[in-house]
Amino acid sequence: ALIIDDSNASLFGDDTGRACRTDTTEEAIVYSLDGEITDFVITAWFWPYEDIDPFTIAASEDGVTFTEIETTTTVADSDWIEVLIEPDTMPEGMTHLSIVWNNTAGTDWTPQVGSVEITHGFE
Repeated sequence: ALIIDDSNASLFGDDTGRACRTDTTEEAIVYSLDGEITDFVITAWFWPYEDIDPFTIAASEDGVTFTEIETTTTVADSDWIEVLIEPDTMPEGMTHLSIVWNNTAGTDWTPQVGSVEITHGFE
C-alpha cells in the first residue's frame, strides 16, 4: 500500500507530503489526464544507505497498455538523496503516466515521491 508520509520534512527539503510504501510490494501511482503529456519531472527521495533503485516510469494512450519511458536522473546531495527524474523523450499521444515502485528487495519506505510536475495539452 502507499501512504502520504509527512514525518521528518527537514530531511526532504521541507516536503511534508511524500508518497511511500508500507510494504516491499510493487506499488504504483497512475496519473490520467485529458490532454497529451509532453513532459514531466518527478522529485524522488532515496535513503542514502541503500542503493538507488529507480522506479519504472511508463506511459499509455489508453490507460491499459503501458510503455516504459527511458529517463534521465539528476542526483543532488542532501540528508536523503534527492533525485529528479525526467523523460529522455516522450512518445506522442500519451495521456497516462505510471510510476511503479518495483524494488521489492529493498526497504519499504525508500524511495519516496515528493512531487510530480506534468506538462500537458488539453484536448
